[in-house]
Amino acid sequence: SNNSFGIAGIAPNVTLIPLQMVDDDTNLPLSKFLAAIDMAIDLDVDVMSMSLGYYFSRLNATKQHLLWNALHSAHQHGILLVSAAGNDDDEASDIYPCWFGGPLSICVAYLDDHRPQNFLNVHSNYGERVDVAAYGTNISTGRDEDGNLRYFSGTSASTP
Repeated sequence: SNNSFGIAGIAPNVTLIPLQMVDDDTNLPLSKFLAAIDMAIDLDVDVMSMSLGYYFSRLNATKQHLLWNALHSAHQHGILLVSAAGNDDDEASDIYPCWFGGPLSICVAYLDDHRPQNFLNVHSNYGERVDVAAYGTNISTGRDEDGNLRYFSGTSASTP
């Protein structure tokens, strides 16, 4: 079916719970991400779709520990973690939550519809931790205030 906004195939009987984590300066403080994971656990969600990522090696030991524990807790509560692989044309081995792994984690790269079939976009991260790739080039995200369709690209677009 078509919702007249260019989007079709939306899953029926699904409740979406958007959680705002970006601050006014478009930064993603780890504290807000950790709070969102706690909220998802409290709300007993089944899936967390995360179009975000942290370079694990750039976090200090305390933040690494907090992030790992929060993701582990989500796993312990049966939450499926679906996360973007990143857009650095690099091995996705340092991007969390993508690299967290485990049976309840899916790491998503993005395919490019302007390249031969089944080729990743040149910016998409890759590697053994990537589980699946989906189209993520010029994905419609709704309309702007003037009614024009908005688009964006990247693993954040392919993840949902």
